[in-house]
Amino acid sequence: MPFFRVMLHGEHVEVPAEDGSEPIVGFYVTFTVRAPHADAAVLQARAALMADWHPEGKWGAVNRADAPHVRAESVRPVGWFTAWRSPVRMGYVFYPAS
Repeated sequence: MPFFRVMLHGEHVEVPAEDGSEPIVGFYVTFTVRAPHADAAVLQARAALMADWHPEGKWGAVNRADAPHVRAESVRPVGWFTAWRSPVRMGYVFYPAS
């Protein structure tokens, strides 16, 4: 079964900034998943993301808006060695409104 790297873009959240500046309203995050095809890879990555944004999840607990609106920005196959060396979740990159 192949591996894929899936970049997701989430919007319409509202997370207070730690420094008191504009709240966070969107983010990008990349997942590495093993799936039979690209569509299944997107579904797996999306499920992992939504677990973080569930009301009891890491980000859902501080989000003052609804669950994020998520779309796949890119999906590409990667080799097993790249997948093996990559974390499942490559960290969130957040951005504020402005």
